[in-house]
Amino acid sequence: MIMAQKSLIKYILWGYTWLLRLKIVSPVIWDKKTSLMVKLGPSFKGEVCGLCGNYDGDWNNDLMTRGGEEVVEPSEFGNSWRVSATCPEASGVLSPCSMRPYREAWAIRQCSILKSDVFRTCHTVVDPTQYYDACVQDTCACDAGGDCECFCTAVAAYAAECSGKGVCIMWRSPTICPLFCDYYNLNEGCEWHYKPCGQSCMKTCKNPTGVCYSEIPPLEGCFPQCPSDRPYLEEATMKCVAREECGCYDDEMTTPAHQCACSYLGQKFPKGSVIYNQTDGTGWCFTAYCNSECNVDKISEPCFTTPTTPSTLTTTSTTIFTNPSSTTTPSVSNKNCTYLNPPRKNGESWIQDCKEEICIDGSVISKPVHCVNSDLPVPVCENTLPPVKVYDETGCCYHYECQCKCYGWGDPHYVTFDGVYYAFQGNCTYVLVQEIIKKYNFSVQIKNYMCDTVQNLSCPDYLTVYYKSYQIDLKQTRNPTVNKIYVNGVKMNPVYSNADFTITTTGIAMTVDIPAIQAQVTFKGMNFVVNLPFSLFHNNTEGQCGKCDNNTSNDCRLPNGATANSCEEMAPKWQVNSTQCTNPPQPTQPPQPPPVTPTCQPAICQIIFNKAFEKCHKVIDPESFYKGCVYDVCHMRNATGCSSLESYAHMCAEESICVDWRGLTNGQCAPNCPKNKVYMPCGPKVEETCNSRFNDKFVNCESSVCLDNVREGCFCPNGTTLFNTVTDICTAFCGCTGSDGLPKQPGEKWRSQCNNCTCSKESMGPVCIPVSCPEPESCTKAGYELQTVDCCQKCVCNSNLCPKPVVECPVGFQLVQNNTNSDCCTTFSCEPKHVCVFNTNEYLPGDKVPSDSCEVCVCGSTVNPSTHLLNTECTPISCNKTCPMGFSYEAVPGQCCGECVQKQCVYNNAGPPNTLITIEVGQSWTDKNEPCVTINCTKINNAYVLVKIPPSCPTYNPEDCIPGTEQTTADGCCKTCQQQNCGVLKNTTYLVVDNCVSINPVEITSCAGSCNTSSIYSMAANTMMHHCSCCQELKTSFMQVQLRCANNHLKPYTYTHVERCGCQITECSDSKESE
Repeated sequence: MIMAQKSLIKYILWGYTWLLRLKIVSPVIWDKKTSLMVKLGPSFKGEVCGLCGNYDGDWNNDLMTRGGEEVVEPSEFGNSWRVSATCPEASGVLSPCSMRPYREAWAIRQCSILKSDVFRTCHTVVDPTQYYDACVQDTCACDAGGDCECFCTAVAAYAAECSGKGVCIMWRSPTICPLFCDYYNLNEGCEWHYKPCGQSCMKTCKNPTGVCYSEIPPLEGCFPQCPSDRPYLEEATMKCVAREECGCYDDEMTTPAHQCACSYLGQKFPKGSVIYNQTDGTGWCFTAYCNSECNVDKISEPCFTTPTTPSTLTTTSTTIFTNPSSTTTPSVSNKNCTYLNPPRKNGESWIQDCKEEICIDGSVISKPVHCVNSDLPVPVCENTLPPVKVYDETGCCYHYECQCKCYGWGDPHYVTFDGVYYAFQGNCTYVLVQEIIKKYNFSVQIKNYMCDTVQNLSCPDYLTVYYKSYQIDLKQTRNPTVNKIYVNGVKMNPVYSNADFTITTTGIAMTVDIPAIQAQVTFKGMNFVVNLPFSLFHNNTEGQCGKCDNNTSNDCRLPNGATANSCEEMAPKWQVNSTQCTNPPQPTQPPQPPPVTPTCQPAICQIIFNKAFEKCHKVIDPESFYKGCVYDVCHMRNATGCSSLESYAHMCAEESICVDWRGLTNGQCAPNCPKNKVYMPCGPKVEETCNSRFNDKFVNCESSVCLDNVREGCFCPNGTTLFNTVTDICTAFCGCTGSDGLPKQPGEKWRSQCNNCTCSKESMGPVCIPVSCPEPESCTKAGYELQTVDCCQKCVCNSNLCPKPVVECPVGFQLVQNNTNSDCCTTFSCEPKHVCVFNTNEYLPGDKVPSDSCEVCVCGSTVNPSTHLLNTECTPISCNKTCPMGFSYEAVPGQCCGECVQKQCVYNNAGPPNTLITIEVGQSWTDKNEPCVTINCTKINNAYVLVKIPPSCPTYNPEDCIPGTEQTTADGCCKTCQQQNCGVLKNTTYLVVDNCVSINPVEITSCAGSCNTSSIYSMAANTMMHHCSCCQELKTSFMQVQLRCANNHLKPYTYTHVERCGCQITECSDSKESE
């Protein structure tokens, strides 16, 4: 932290609480455990975001994610504000008491202190409800019984809120969350005492002036009473010391001795106070605050109307509400109504107990709320149902509306919202009701099935309610009656609720309540009722239930908006598109309810006109139910008519008329309750359980869901209580809950999480002590480890800890079983053999071992200490470097010894004398014994080859010679003569050019022979007349051969080949002068 930042922060330990003070923010208070409070001034309004909300005066949008999206689920909201993306997301919040039902009873009993006389003086100032709920949940969340930190922190939070409102509660005791301060008491005279609401500011070494921040609320904790000779508290050592004994502290850590104030119109206002709050009478409010720096902050904004039911919970970020219709401009000298709860500003108006109240100069002026619609006439409803009172948002004024109630029963019979009765035999999924213009994303669908294939009659199978993104499936099976509830495909408990809807069941009926749109859907297997508020769904419904507009003429509305001739014709058109079902044949004429014939008048249907229903006859016409009953009994096999009676009785109960009718059916319509429950025709909609929090939420609440009519169903008999909605157990005691979630009788014992628990007869709660265990035994054998067995440490064999078995040993080793004292593991190991190993082969001592080096190796007798195998002993190899004539010794890469490589040709002179001669490549040599033969050395394919080249002699034919001209060449190798005629001479020999020799013998041609040549004296010319002719080539061509040179290189060579010879006249020259 840099110095500029350091000056912005100040902190102090007060009681057991740390206070962090920033110059721009009021104190941040932390109890060093689980409680944290951040207090902001008005200048932060609308400028913050995060887990604490956005402080804009509207609590509805506090669950706004980092991306600016308003969500419903707290987990989704919280996960969006993670600082680090590597931090795992929190899962959906589960009820701690549901996860640990055995702690719930103890948590409820402990947290009941918040509603007891201990906090009685605070109940009128701070509503304890939310603190009690949080206390129960937090206490259930603690890991083990007796761990009171969660409970104590929750109670301390409520006590701190009370203290902040001026109500000090001494609630701790030696048995309830004691706070011991004697730890700091020494023999130096400094006494520490616990105080529930703090003490006046004292002098400390960090705060020698003894002046504290005005924003600090009263805090509980341990506080000292320092003697006069040591009046300063040294916070580092928690001792009282003299001033000179205080350590050195930065000035920024010292609290200033003076407090600033704002000046306005000659008056002083402390920081954090409201200077004025005015309205211009046209809807704009003007407010001025003295901020934390004692500067005046002025705010102008549209006025907000006062909530109809002011909350009893207050926060430090209070929004000032004024009446926008008021033209009063109070001055700063006017008095506020600070004695009210919550306190009211001068000129502020609100509604309470159906009275309009306004604070005027410290006094409250009240007048009755004026109801605008009170004089409206009571409507006449087409569905013959009595109109209902509908209260406005104040709860003070009401008007009458018709009921939008659609219901059906039997095989099935339908009555639309406006009271049109019809029967429809469809075996598919159909839309009962949906919105024409989507406002609430609400709809209801029903799935029918063929319950009588002979008569082609159908019955309801299950009901599906769609709301927002929820899909709620209600299904019931009979004999015995079993209700199944699914929310988005997940099976739920019989009683379930979230922020959007509530589901309750009485064993016979399942009811879905949606408070936000005041919708209620009830399903009993063969019966259903859809009840919607006329004010929200008027003229905006369609489906098999028709249009809710108090007009029967358009109830048979088709999906395209047209009106069918009859509702029987309309009903199949509302088949859900995604389903494939066979629709019943369309009637050619609108059918009428089946007439009551003298031959079929079931006695059970006459019960509808029984005296038991007499009160209901005046409210709901029974005729449709009676006709439906007769139709079912007379046309369906095994039909009893119970569904018609049940549906009529349910409609009567909706109008608060209870009818006990099942006993009149001689057992034909028995409720089939479980053995542990009894039937009640007028039981509660939600049965009370041993869970008091459940009762407070569902049974004793005051919402529209709870203030509903009675329901028939199966309930626990008198003297017993439903333990919870999950187990469906009736119990005479509600004291304890075992770890299995089942009730425990007083004195009953069980084991829970390594605790021996007993249901206390005194507290009716569980008393648990840890299981006593002996000293853990030594556990050193192979494969054994200490494990918790029956809550105690025991030495247990764990085969996973055994050494891994050796599958096979490496070369040179053999597998042997180890000797061990463990009866848990059987182990093996590899022991070395008395061998050498080379290239995965074993060699006995004395065996020759192949070697990759220039050595001769054998398996020795000594042992290698690292490998534990025999050593291989090696000696270097001796190389022979003597080579024959013409050869030279050369090293060979990758071999230990080199080799003799031929560099010259070797010629064996047969003699005499017999000698060996070396000839270099490309050189020639003539043996004196064969002077006419030339010996040439050449290298062919890396082989040195001697080539004998005979002499090149022209063709010699003595017959062609001029007699007397025969002679031998100077070297004595060829005979020549002067041939008589000029012609072509041929000679076959090897062609040698620049030390390169032709591969094959070559035919060499030449011209030879005599031509007519003469020298005659001419008497006429008196001189010698010469006639000369020469034998020479007349036609030649070029021939090409391949020559092999000394480096074994081949090259082409072109020579001249004579094809024809002849005599050519040439000039004769005188070679002798005349004398």
